[in-house]
Amino acid sequence: MNYVPASGEIVVLAAFAANPDMSSETGIGWLFTKVAGNVARERGFTVVPVMNLRSAVRVRAELEKYGLHEHVKPIGIAMPRRFRFLETNPRLTRLEYLVWWWKARTVLRSLNSEHRITLAHHVTFATEMFPTPVGCLPTSTYRVWGPIGASGDSSVYDIAPVTPMSKREKKVQLVRGFLARRVARFFSQGIDYVYAQNESVEAMFVKMGRSVETFPNVVLSDGLRTAISDLPVPEPAEDQKTGIDILAVGHLIPRKRFEIAIAAMADDRLRSSTLTIVGAPLPGTPNYLPGIVENFGVGDRVKFVGKIARADVLKHMNTCDVLIHPSAREGASGVVGEATAVGIPVVCFSRTGASSVLDASGSSGVQLSTSEYDSSALVSALLKAATMPRIRSRVWTEARFEALVRQAHSDAVARRVTNSLS
Repeated sequence: MNYVPASGEIVVLAAFAANPDMSSETGIGWLFTKVAGNVARERGFTVVPVMNLRSAVRVRAELEKYGLHEHVKPIGIAMPRRFRFLETNPRLTRLEYLVWWWKARTVLRSLNSEHRITLAHHVTFATEMFPTPVGCLPTSTYRVWGPIGASGDSSVYDIAPVTPMSKREKKVQLVRGFLARRVARFFSQGIDYVYAQNESVEAMFVKMGRSVETFPNVVLSDGLRTAISDLPVPEPAEDQKTGIDILAVGHLIPRKRFEIAIAAMADDRLRSSTLTIVGAPLPGTPNYLPGIVENFGVGDRVKFVGKIARADVLKHMNTCDVLIHPSAREGASGVVGEATAVGIPVVCFSRTGASSVLDASGSSGVQLSTSEYDSSALVSALLKAATMPRIRSRVWTEARFEALVRQAHSDAVARRVTNSLS
């Protein structure tokens, strides 16, 4: 570890996977590495991201481009020879993570014996279902976990039309929630602060007595923000408009519950409205939704456009009147983040990853409670949302993540000073 400074303050990032060329988990790992480097350059500490070896190789090259290589010193953990097969099969990534986690704890303990670690922040994997290595560090280090978690409202699966697949998904979510409450309580014992992806995850940690706040893990690239700014801002639908154009975007899987939107199209108040569904089933799985469209007799007003380029998704968002996102479980909805940036009003269920993103965006939308739900309420929500102002949210930027790192570091320094005076 001779590439880590021999003295001075260091901030550790636990970033199992990080890659500037990718989105989702690995993209978030790189984003936190980059913004932590910006804060380090300003405040005079060194960032030490601990990640898998292939991520470290890619990140080191990117740090040179941003002039951050003097402030960020990645440590790549190589897989033991007998476990290297885990690196080549995406289905085994979770097992690879567990091997990495075991070895990362040794690396962090070694760093702690040689350096003053003010802050240790776990950023990927973004799940409460797996342990974080930063919990092995002593209380002299301020230990932060997140944003993490994927949860929601399992009662969304009880809303008609109920299918065998939605019943199975509800069982999966209930079992996952049961396990999450138990393992997260144990894994968070050595954590000082938790960032939750949505309000349901936050509520779980509050019940455990943990310090926690919601921070949806959503960011829009510069390219997407530019594409959105080039789109004209349409007027809201008129109050008495006969028909509205409804949009749904995402994987065509039971967890998204797009069948609820299809059923709503049978309501007489939407007889002149259209529903456009953007997305495709997961590889190797059939599209079960056309059968539901046929059962409700709304085939002339429901259109499947398949998987399309992101720029075309944004155009659909800009021309439609309302986005419906009835997903029962997720972390933080990137689709809703994009929708709020475009300004299309959103209809979703409360206490979900979609509602947390909508809340944070400041954009227009309607949240439905499952405890008071009926199909008439959904149609009323769609019609109401379509008339709301088109407010384009500007919160989904890298600066938001940098502010989180800046605040976490300030809290870590303040606690160290307080402890030194006590």
